Amino acid sequence: MNFIKRVFKERPKTVKSIEQAVKFGFVGVLNTAVGWLSFFVLFYLLHIEFRIANALSYLFGLINSFFFNKLWTFKSKEYKVSEVVWFIVVFLVAFSLQYYVSVFLKERLKFYPMIAYVIGNIIYIVIGFVGNKLITFRK
Repeated sequence: MNFIKRVFKERPKTVKSIEQAVKFGFVGVLNTAVGWLSFFVLFYLLHIEFRIANALSYLFGLINSFFFNKLWTFKSKEYKVSEVVWFIVVFLVAFSLQYYVSVFLKERLKFYPMIAYVIGNIIYIVIGFVGNKLITFRK
């Protein structure tokens, strides 16, 4: 009986987490579109040097990600500098891990490049979601 009570008590938290994960995925798709579109405009239309256009497009996607995840995914209404700092820390950890795992899989274990990239990206998504849910936008 206690198990059943616990399941029903925890259910709203589980549903909320699933809803947040789905929203996080939608925001990720939007971030990708923002990055690609801004790269296209910066590089092809404004003729900004490739490396600068690339870096700026990632920055624009990251800014988009912060605000949409803050306000829509995790519904954080407070404005704290610590959220920005933790968001960047979570991004750097997630990006670094996906990068090194992808490179390791491709170069050391001889995985097909796209498979290595996808595995790394899954790691990035999981760390990004969990880190932002539990650290950056915790309540």
